[in-house]
Amino acid sequence: MTRNRIFIAVVCVLLGIGAAQAQNVGAISGRVTDTSDAVVPGALAEIKNVDTGFTRTVTTGPQGDYRASELPLGQYQIEVSFAGFQKVNRTGIQLTSGRDAVVNFQLTVGEVQEIVTVTGDAPLVETTRADMGALITREQISELPLRNRDFSQLITLQPGTAQYRHTGEGSGVIGSRGARISVSGARPTSNSFTLDGADINNPYGLIPSGADGAMLGVEAIREFKVLSSNYSAQHGRASGANLMAVSRSGTNSYNGSLFWYLRNDNLDSNSWENNARGTRRQELRRNQFGGSFGGPIQQDRLFFFTTYEGVRDRLPRTRTATVPTPEARTGLLRQVASSGACNTTQVTPNALVKPYLDLWPGATGAIPACGLGADYTRSDVRPTDNDYVSVRMDYNFHSNHSIFGRYTIDDSFRVDEDILPKFGQDTKMRNQYVTLEQRSILSPTMINAVRVAYSRTAQFESVVEIDPPGPSFSFVTGRPFGGIGVGSGITALSGYNGRLPFYSVLNAYQAYEDVTWERGAHSLKMGVSIERIIRHSQGISRLGGAWTFNNFPNFLQNNSPTRLRIQGPNQFACPSHGTCYADPNRSLTQTLVSSYFQDDWKALSNLTLNLGVRHEYTSVPSEKFGRLGNIGSLFDKTTTVGDPLYPQTTLDNFSPRVGFAWDPWSDGKTSVRGGVGLFYEPLLYRNILTAIERQPPFWVDIDPPRGELAGLFPNLDPHMARLANGPQAIHGLDRDVKTPYTMQSSLAVQRMLPSNVVVEIGYTWTRGIHLASRADMAIPLMLKQPDGRWLMPEPTNVNYPLLNPNFTRLEWYSFGAYSQYHGLRTTLTKTLSQGLHLQASYTWSKAMDTLSTQFSGELGGSAVQNGFDIPSDYALADFHVGHNLQTNFTYDLPFGQGRRWGSGASGIARGIFGGWQTSGVFTAQSGLPVAVDGDAASTHVLNRGGARPDLKAGGDPNPVYGNRDNTIPGQVGFLWFDRSNFVPQQPGYYGNAGRNTVIGPGTVKLDFSVIKNTPLTEGKNLQFRAEFFNFFNTPEFSQPSAGIFSGLNYNQNAGRIDSTRLNSARQVQLALRFTF
Repeated sequence: MTRNRIFIAVVCVLLGIGAAQAQNVGAISGRVTDTSDAVVPGALAEIKNVDTGFTRTVTTGPQGDYRASELPLGQYQIEVSFAGFQKVNRTGIQLTSGRDAVVNFQLTVGEVQEIVTVTGDAPLVETTRADMGALITREQISELPLRNRDFSQLITLQPGTAQYRHTGEGSGVIGSRGARISVSGARPTSNSFTLDGADINNPYGLIPSGADGAMLGVEAIREFKVLSSNYSAQHGRASGANLMAVSRSGTNSYNGSLFWYLRNDNLDSNSWENNARGTRRQELRRNQFGGSFGGPIQQDRLFFFTTYEGVRDRLPRTRTATVPTPEARTGLLRQVASSGACNTTQVTPNALVKPYLDLWPGATGAIPACGLGADYTRSDVRPTDNDYVSVRMDYNFHSNHSIFGRYTIDDSFRVDEDILPKFGQDTKMRNQYVTLEQRSILSPTMINAVRVAYSRTAQFESVVEIDPPGPSFSFVTGRPFGGIGVGSGITALSGYNGRLPFYSVLNAYQAYEDVTWERGAHSLKMGVSIERIIRHSQGISRLGGAWTFNNFPNFLQNNSPTRLRIQGPNQFACPSHGTCYADPNRSLTQTLVSSYFQDDWKALSNLTLNLGVRHEYTSVPSEKFGRLGNIGSLFDKTTTVGDPLYPQTTLDNFSPRVGFAWDPWSDGKTSVRGGVGLFYEPLLYRNILTAIERQPPFWVDIDPPRGELAGLFPNLDPHMARLANGPQAIHGLDRDVKTPYTMQSSLAVQRMLPSNVVVEIGYTWTRGIHLASRADMAIPLMLKQPDGRWLMPEPTNVNYPLLNPNFTRLEWYSFGAYSQYHGLRTTLTKTLSQGLHLQASYTWSKAMDTLSTQFSGELGGSAVQNGFDIPSDYALADFHVGHNLQTNFTYDLPFGQGRRWGSGASGIARGIFGGWQTSGVFTAQSGLPVAVDGDAASTHVLNRGGARPDLKAGGDPNPVYGNRDNTIPGQVGFLWFDRSNFVPQQPGYYGNAGRNTVIGPGTVKLDFSVIKNTPLTEGKNLQFRAEFFNFFNTPEFSQPSAGIFSGLNYNQNAGRIDSTRLNSARQVQLALRFTF
């Protein structure tokens, strides 16, 4: 710890306390020549922000070049003057986030009093930077149809992005409900989110959304930038993308808005599954309302801008579960064998099991001729409330010093009922962000920016009891009902069998400083940031207990359960440490220190080199009360308590970045850009969260060996003391910790065409190394065979010794996963002209990895199949999208005043025909991979991890039908793939079927809006909007059921799709907006 403190102190002394990722500024540069193309040194360039009156004056250097860095965003005009030449005034320059607008001037001999005015923006081709990225403008944010007004949807419109889509809207299994978005093949948890340059990442590295999964604040955001790869050393804290939002500020004129968006069921289409079942759509009520107001308090000096947005949503849902058939409840079992035949057996239900059978409701659908389960369909209403407020103040002391401050709060609440009507979950979230920044011009060539920020993300989740089973159903007296999983495709009973109640409060204290120094042909930037992270959390684990049976027949007969998990007593004596505590509370702290140096060197008049290096230091997590322990190897007998959790490994995390931007014809219309670099991901607690939280003696996770479970179900009272004092489950961390990072390279060609059209073709490659990995190592000691396969001996012996017999479950965390991404992207952008703004992109990509997430249950899977053979899991990533076409547009229809048709109309005709506008977002993308899973116990009776089946001889690893023709008699839905291509794996071995070989259904949809603008008086406008989400009502199907086998029999739902993604049927939203 002393060495850590010394290192931080040295960095602070050398560089000053400060920041690195500000993108709420831009730059303007160029060259001044005369009519003979001779350079003009010593010319004055006065650069003025038209919105706020901010002015800066710079002088051209010996080569006639000028540059003004760190300029506030907005509309600019530039006036260039030199003795003996006419002044030239250039207007209409729009400075956006991170843009380096190149504006060249040519002076004509004449009197200085003579002024030549030129209107038009700078060339749109990027000729100074190598980074790959895209800007989302204010017009796109405000005018495109966004479901739930969630501006994070705009990320997926950019090339190189892919979203892992959940079945349920805003669902999340690790405490985050926002979208899972991969950029350039990186994990969704590897991105960095900033607002006005300050970190707003949520505790899991995902989109900082509210309880409904949406990022509100459309009215408060000026623009949004996605840096997807090869960004400069100024940006870091991520091995994936940097996603940067900039808030709106006030100007010299008052402006604002009032809005109300309404959705209900009257204009919506029914869902595909409701139509299939003959169910009418339910009543929907969604109101989204608010406004914004900003302007000057003192002209050219003091400005304000404030926003409020509220959501009141009552969303109806119709969902389907699988419940035991009446025959199955009596012991008459009909199952489809792997041969395709229907096997019928009769067993006697166990008397202890019979009461629990009644907890499953009766079927509402038809009873299948062969199967253990039938459909149970249930409707409910999910309430969501959200309130968002943002306030920003800007003050210009004078032309050399300015300051701004902003406070944002996002308060939300939601209740979800389980599909079986016993329990539910309520979620309360509050996100708060504060930023204060001062920017000073120290000299004409040096600018300093200091920023401090604080972010707080609080989340509270608890179980809602709707119709809970009585006390007689509890497994431990005094505890609530837990859960029972019975396999065979039957929906599990759930209650207090998960991680609830739960809370997480993340506090991040941040300080940043950046210095920009213009020195001849070099634009130098250096900076440092310090962030102190403190996370308080509580995570109960299976308070009521969770029983798992391998299949429904075993449950019915109360044959040996596969697994029992339950949290241990609060305090008791244990042989390994004297006293153990089932303490779910943790208070973790970490410190991040980042520093960088960047030189954008104009080596030639048409060639810029981007050279930089960045250092990322992250302290080892510590716990306020010393509640940390770990096993250092797979064979340790007990945990070692105390700091450090692992040795410090980030002192040498230097990441060089090299890029170039070349304008081959020196006309600003063509660029060739490329670069390579290293990008470290901070070694934060979230990479190994479960390994930190679930270590004896501060955590007691009862998870007995399978051989000890016979006769224990359902009453655990006589056994708790013995189980608590026996071997425990543990989540261990390999002490050879590595920092995850990616190597990236890119090459792109950009060309400007007539009519403000810019096209780009680019290629991106990334390689992820030392990614966090997770494997279930509570397995028998495996033997590698001559043919390369791994054997688990004696696959039916429940008493066979485990790899480490000191722990009944051993989840092993390490940094051995890796990934690779190839992406070919094409983009066409037409900036607003002739009433049309258009952006279209197509990405062909291939994302591969050995593991796509280390979080349990997240994405398509959370653990490698064989911890001894991680490379065998190298396959398509869970978020792989091979083909992705995204198009968005806004178009002012050519009717009315100043338009092509009806320009002379007046009175009522002018009001009716003028002011019409359309906008839309079109998406066409291939499906996500599906991880086909077999029966883990078929490999070994003690195997609790995943186990893929075998692919039959000559079988197709991706046997999709590609249509909806293969319906299932007596059930809603259809088979997506031919499950007969897979057969049970050989006992003792993992199956030879590859990971993620089946590709799920793709998505094709159009979100479309019709807008009518009606001018009221000068500067005031009333807008009516009709927005159609999924305009053509094309079903967005969920992923097929991927669990293939229960023993030697097919799971009843294997390969079946019976639902669409929640809220994906066509919806119509009406809105009124008043702007002034």
